[in-house]
Amino acid sequence: DATESFSSTPFESETPVPAGRQRSKSILDVQDPASRPEVAEAQQDGQIAEVFKSFHDSQSGELLTNKVTRGLEALGLVRVDASAIESTLRVLSRSNPRAKYAVNLNEFAAIVVAVREFSQAYLRQQFELLDCDGSGSVSKQEFMQLMWDIGYTVNRDTVTEIFQEIDNDGSG
Repeated sequence: DATESFSSTPFESETPVPAGRQRSKSILDVQDPASRPEVAEAQQDGQIAEVFKSFHDSQSGELLTNKVTRGLEALGLVRVDASAIESTLRVLSRSNPRAKYAVNLNEFAAIVVAVREFSQAYLRQQFELLDCDGSGSVSKQEFMQLMWDIGYTVNRDTVTEIFQEIDNDGSG
């Protein structure tokens, strides 16, 4: 019975870990993700509890799994990769078979934490792809190349304006 983790997702397994550092454990690296301290913290978040209440079934007090995505969107977690939710539900259902169909507040908080971790890993990977020279920052040239690659025609002046707006310390 192997523990599933985000490292089995395509983008995480391709993300290199810098020399001398270990990949941090994901919420799915433990048998009962709902027991992690991060989940207890998230459960105390009034916004998560409020969203859970607004979507949960009033009779059972649980959130049906088909409403989990709507709950996540209400928390501002948009464009969520379904595999993060599915993986979390699979792991949660080991300790609570009902989690395949409905989740309680603690389990919903575990899903929120997992999706946040998943999103952060994805953003790290995207940044590393953009940081072509591995400097740890994105140069104007790298940004301009990205814009051209995705079909936007930008000139140096436009890129300079963008960098002046978002790069407060001038580090790239």
